Amino acid sequence: MDDQPPVGRNAATAREPKDPDAFRPLALLTQLPDPVMRGLAERVRVLAADRVPVLVCGESGVGKEIVARALHEGSSRASGPWIPVNCGAIPAGLIETELFGHERGAFSGAGAARPGLIEAADGGTIVLDEIGELSLDLQSRLLRFMEDQSIRRVGAICARPVDVRVVAATNRDLAADVNDGRFRKDLYFRLRGTTLVVPPLRERLADIPVLAQHLLDRARDDRGLPRVTLAVDAVASLVANPWAGNVRELKHAMELLSITATGVEVTLEQLSDSIVDAASLAPISLAAARRTARKRSPRVARGSGSPSPFRPLAEEIAELEARRMREALAATGWIQLRAARLISMSRRTFVTKMKVYGIRRP
Repeated sequence: MDDQPPVGRNAATAREPKDPDAFRPLALLTQLPDPVMRGLAERVRVLAADRVPVLVCGESGVGKEIVARALHEGSSRASGPWIPVNCGAIPAGLIETELFGHERGAFSGAGAARPGLIEAADGGTIVLDEIGELSLDLQSRLLRFMEDQSIRRVGAICARPVDVRVVAATNRDLAADVNDGRFRKDLYFRLRGTTLVVPPLRERLADIPVLAQHLLDRARDDRGLPRVTLAVDAVASLVANPWAGNVRELKHAMELLSITATGVEVTLEQLSDSIVDAASLAPISLAAARRTARKRSPRVARGSGSPSPFRPLAEEIAELEARRMREALAATGWIQLRAARLISMSRRTFVTKMKVYGIRRP
């Protein structure tokens, strides 16, 4: 997940936004036009109302934290603590006390008792990112806590009851880790019943304009700068970019753009050379993306009130995506796996979008 918190006591507060109303993950999820993400947003809305543990899977930087935060924000725990923890960033010798806390004298240097991050999340949500990095012993302790809703500090005799929801996140294949003996099967079964898979950004073309404008607005707001609009050619270049680093890469690009942008509209010339160069090599050509994006006209849409002949850009991109999927299926004899690989899409997402777009073999 993006911008992992520092190890130690500041982990609970380092990720809080400056303005809680400036970034509403649940609202953002519901605004994403990609059909898979629309389904994901609905599942998040339903799951947020419960305290069941959730496992969020996806590539690095794909936006798993947005989903985790939306689960917290949409729940009755929204006013409680939000504690994100990067399990892979905490040294192995410290992670047990970081999570479970310790009593005074539990080990050399423990001059005072200290609660752990799980205890600090009482009444709220703890997000365990990179959960696959936990040792088997810690996985066992975590499972015990999830079953009993109580924790025992290092060096303590009695357990303490806590009310904490667990959201785990990973970019690993935990099923393969279970088969290889690196992840406990019982913990995996405890988590996998409520698994949310976040597709990579390259499989969510319709989301890119929405996310890019949102991230640019947020970056400008953080710097006290007036908001600017992404021009048609700039949007086309962003859509054509493969975004290997997913939402994290897009976020960093928009933060840089928020500093360098001039005027009220960001043109293609203002994008970094790396974005334009990557777009020119993408499977979806820049020319095709530009033709699609040019049908959108923000100035006309904000005109004098007369009906606009233009449709939302997301609809145009969805049409382009559905057409490319049909072309890939025709080129591969309707073998779904090969067609998905041809346009750099996972088979799971490809099959889901076939149903959404109503793509059937003639």
